[in-house]
Order: sequence, then C-alpha cells, then structure tokens
Amino acid sequence: MLRRELTFAFTEIYIVPVSRLPLKTCLAAWLFGQTALLCAQPLQMREAIEQALQRQPSLSALEQAALAARESAVADAELPDPSLKLGVQNLPVTGTDSYDIGAVDMTMTTIGFSQEMVRADKREAAAARSRAEAERWSAAGVELALDIEQAVAMQWLQLYQAVQQQKLIAAIRKELQSEQSVLQQQLASSAASADAVFALQTMAAFTQDRLLKAQGQERIARAALARWLGPVPNAQLPDELPEMPAPPSLSALQRQLSEHPDVLVGRAVEKASRFEAELAAVSSQSDWSWEVMYGKRFQDRADLLTVQFSIDLPWRQAQRQDRRFAEKTALAEQARFGTEDIRQRLQAQLLEAWSAWEVASARVDNYETVLLPAAKAQVETAGVGYRAARQSLAEIWKARRSLLEMQLEALDARVARALALVHLAHYHGGFSHVAN
Repeated sequence: MLRRELTFAFTEIYIVPVSRLPLKTCLAAWLFGQTALLCAQPLQMREAIEQALQRQPSLSALEQAALAARESAVADAELPDPSLKLGVQNLPVTGTDSYDIGAVDMTMTTIGFSQEMVRADKREAAAARSRAEAERWSAAGVELALDIEQAVAMQWLQLYQAVQQQKLIAAIRKELQSEQSVLQQQLASSAASADAVFALQTMAAFTQDRLLKAQGQERIARAALARWLGPVPNAQLPDELPEMPAPPSLSALQRQLSEHPDVLVGRAVEKASRFEAELAAVSSQSDWSWEVMYGKRFQDRADLLTVQFSIDLPWRQAQRQDRRFAEKTALAEQARFGTEDIRQRLQAQLLEAWSAWEVASARVDNYETVLLPAAKAQVETAGVGYRAARQSLAEIWKARRSLLEMQLEALDARVARALALVHLAHYHGGFSHVAN
C-alpha cells in the first residue's frame, strides 16, 4: 500500500519522443522556443539601473541647471553693457517759438554714451557665487544618480525575493497537495484520521495565503520599478542574485564620507553662501559711472560737449549694507551647520548598513554551511528510513517541507545581505562593480 502511495506522490513526467511528432510540429516548437528566448531575456540588476539612469529627465534637468550657472558666472564677471542716449534738450513748447528747434540758444539734439563701472571685486564675487552654484547642481546630479541606483537596486531585489518566494511556496503547496491526496485515500481505508486530513487542509490553506502575499509583493515591486523603467509587467528575472563583492573596510568607507555627493552638495551650498556674504561685504564700497554727451545746436551756434561722472553714496550703511552682510554671514553659517549635519547623518547610516551587512552575512554563512546541509541530510535520512520500512511517508514529506522552508529563510538572508550591500555601495562609488 505504501509503495503505491509513494508512486502516486512522486510521479514523473512522461516525455513524448520527438520521433513520434510531425516534423512541422517540431520545427514550429523550435522556432517558438527561440523567439520566446529572445523576447524573455532576464532583466539583470545592472541592466535595470542603466535603463533607469538613461530615462530620468531629472538628471538632465540638473545638468542644465549646472550649465546655466556656469554661463551665469561668465556674465557676472563682465561689466554692464554701455548705454546709448539720444534726445532733444531745451526745446520750447509755448510761445511764438514753440517747437522751433533753432529759436532758442540752448536747444540742441544730443547723443551720448554712459557706462556703469561695477567694482572688479564685486563682479568676481558674483561670478564665484555662480560657479559654486554650478558645483552644487553638478554634485546634486551625482547624488540623484546614486539615489536612483539605490532605489532601483532595492526594488529589483524586492521583486526577485517575491518571485523566488512564490517558486518555493508553490513547491511547498505541491508537496501538501500530494500528501493530502494520499491521506484522503488512507482516510477512505481508515488508515488515516480525519484530524490529520483537516490539519493538512489548514496547512495548505495557510500556504495558499503565503503564496497570495508573495504575489501581492511582486505586483507592488513591479509597480515601484515602473517608476524608473516604465511598465515591467512580465519582465523575467534571473534565478541567481548578481555578484556583489564585499565592501571595503569600515574605516575606509568612513574616510570616503568626506567625498560623498551629499557632502559635496552641502559644501557647494556653503561655498555659494560664503560668496554671497563676500558680495554683501563689498557692496558697501561705491561703484561709479561716467557719461559723455555731444549736443548739436543750430543757427551757427557752437556745439556743446558734456562729460560727467557719478558715484554711489552708501547712505545709512549700518542699517542697510551692514544688515545685508550680517544676513548673508548667518546664512553661510547655516549652510556650514547643514553640511555637518549631513556628515553625521551619513556616518550613522553607514554604521547601520555595515551592521546589517555583517549580520546578514553571518546568517547566510550559517544557512549555507549548517542549516541547509542538515535539512538536506534529513530528507535523505527520511528516504533511507522509508525504504528500510523504519519511517513513514509522512516523515518524508515533513522533511521535504522543512527543507523548502529552510530554503525560504535562506532566501530572505541572501536578499537581506544584498540589500545591505546596496546600501553600502551608496558610500563607495555606486553600483558600477555589480556584475550581471
């Protein structure tokens, strides 16, 4: 009886010999298989990251912002354009000589040029501020690219985990269905109890719930990836995680924090604020301008030439320019404190990611060297015991389910380690080292 049950539980798939199939059928099947293979190439993590970076308009927007700031820096270093002045002066508008351009001695047409002479240190401070803004936008672009890489990698891993969980849970469900079918037969012959059947049905229903949960997680992960890649409803993933080498030492990562894009953005903001303060400091120093005007008179009267200069008079400097300088100085200090806060935040996040990686790595090592080999040995032992009539078929199923459950836990540990490596990659150059 038990031998018949075992045969029922572990039936093999019957393969039809190719020689029995029509040639057209074989050829069509081969062509279909090749087409499906080309259309269903697995979406690798690195490929997903590259696609996401290529289609993000926000990165192009930051590039244009940096370009605009660099162009502004060139313009800020230049003097303002001169002005051309044309006009008529002292034209009578009343009396018998109204609107007669030659009636009055002082009536004349004029042409003139004027130029505002902004101090060189003011122009240089303004140009330096714009250059610092360009550095800020460039660093922000690198920062955003790293953030996108991290987000795509994490969502890819979440999708991978959900897909692999479904495979393992489906295998558990299949084992339960096979065992349930045999128990139903045993129940009919009074070889099994109804309680055992009900317990197995409950376990099968719970496994179905786990499968539905994993399917929901897959849909959520695909929707999250669509933010970066566009719709990916049927994208297949590889069966194995990508190779992600171990990170540098913790001390090396901590030393690299000073060059992290987030810190560079903070420094650029700080630098721009300092140049703003410098610009406010020199604004109390007066600019000047000059003007030349030639006046043409009529009726053989002498023409006139006018040359004049003007200079700014800082009035109430303590209430205006000094206040502006104090404002910009305070903003520069705010930016400096903001940069320090960014550094402290990155330090804490790095330690958190490092701890997560160490714990996950230890878990993976424990599963691969101890737990999984023990579970596989338990399955083999149960099979040997069954063949020697020392153990029941139920014990074989239990061992097989235990192995699948162990593989699920090992999957969680491997994904947790990969997620920790994704976080750590954020601190040492991104994901260029991730292999497909």
